[in-house]
Amino acid sequence: MKKYIITLLLTFSLSPLFTSCHFLEVEQIGKSDIQSFFSDIDSVEPSVLGAYNLLFSFYDHYLVSYPEVTGDLVYLSATNSEWWKIYEFTSTYEEETSPVGVIWKRGYNLIMDLDYLLYFVPRLREQNPELVDNALAQAYFVRALTFFQLCNVYGQTYTFSNDASHWGVGLMTSIPTISDHMVRSSVKDTYAQILSDIQSARELFTDNYTFDRYKASPYACDALEARVRLYMGDYEEAYKLASGLIGRFSLAPRDKYVSMFTTRAGSVEEDIFRLNGYQQSGNALQKLYRYDNPYARPSNKLKGLFVGGDVRTDLFSYDGKDGNGTMKHFSDICMKFYCTEDIADEEKHYDPVVFRASEMYLIAGECACKLGRLQEAEGYIRKLEARALGISETAVPLSYSGADQLMEIISKERMKELCFEGHRLYDITRRHEALKRDAGFNTQVLTINYPDYRFVLQIPIIETETNPDIQQNPSSNADL
Repeated sequence: MKKYIITLLLTFSLSPLFTSCHFLEVEQIGKSDIQSFFSDIDSVEPSVLGAYNLLFSFYDHYLVSYPEVTGDLVYLSATNSEWWKIYEFTSTYEEETSPVGVIWKRGYNLIMDLDYLLYFVPRLREQNPELVDNALAQAYFVRALTFFQLCNVYGQTYTFSNDASHWGVGLMTSIPTISDHMVRSSVKDTYAQILSDIQSARELFTDNYTFDRYKASPYACDALEARVRLYMGDYEEAYKLASGLIGRFSLAPRDKYVSMFTTRAGSVEEDIFRLNGYQQSGNALQKLYRYDNPYARPSNKLKGLFVGGDVRTDLFSYDGKDGNGTMKHFSDICMKFYCTEDIADEEKHYDPVVFRASEMYLIAGECACKLGRLQEAEGYIRKLEARALGISETAVPLSYSGADQLMEIISKERMKELCFEGHRLYDITRRHEALKRDAGFNTQVLTINYPDYRFVLQIPIIETETNPDIQQNPSSNADL
């Protein structure tokens, strides 16, 4: 019999009807209510919207910040107790309200909601086949994305073992019952489920499905799989997917680069999938990077990568009002999660990017380099640098001798382009590199060699105390 995670303190939140329903009570008092909710086609759109709301909450509360705070591109203030143990790699499974517990809880909260949707909504297909199929497609995509992110946080990278047989995460793919407990699947099996969900989503999207950057789409499926394949080391397939998207999405123009992050309009050209922050209560990313009193700042290592005139550094400063309403110039900050438009506060929101064209250029470039197609790889990097510097591609200063040096250039370009967006620790570990922080980090943890048990979080106490079957992550390198 399959075993699933069911010991989490979750709420069923597809609709306000269920916001107070502890999911362990579904079998006793809530199952009929949930079934009744899904008895009509009008339940489909609210259930999908609820999933996106949970996805925003999942990303905003720690998920995006975790791989940055644990990386080498962000200085953290010593006054930030919320993140300090994560920053110093001293967190433990007992930290239920820290990233250790919150990422786990919010991720599986979302997965459980998606499993309800995937179970009940197919029964409504006769009422509106197109609406149902597109809803199911979006649910499969979001579940694949959530499993992938959870595996990044709690499981070592795909190539940690030769056959990816090390622990991944629990694959809850059906509605749990009270007697169910969790076992973790291998990373190999976790990734197989992710790829299966992506393919299920592709097959369900109808031919006339309208692209919306705030919703899953066939293009978002390709972007997710491109990243997944990159992490797997499947460079041929990752290249194929990423380069195909480059033909559909273009880089945002240089004069719109900053506004891609700081305005509601974003970038029509570049966005593949991003989260809609309108009327969302999340503010964790803004709290961490708050421009007038930031807890996290760009490190000297990051700032030292840029040359003069790079438009990306415009996001490291801002002329705005302080807490007293006085205009000031703020520097050494991150403005990727702020709406700076002069509009009413209730209309302001930040929309975290999940996939955009720039990442596809970087994936295509890295994969081409790994496949020995160096000139092709160079071309993708030239396009990014030309946009950033406002010069022609041929004028971009790019010099290397061999694949290793070019790969180093690509790695630095990823740091410059994707900083703060939730990639850095995973880029270090999937390449089996050491974490190397500069002397400006106010911590004793400046270097961690790969492999190391600290590159993943432990399974939180919210799970371990009530689930005797859970496989815990090692607490020392001796157990790796």
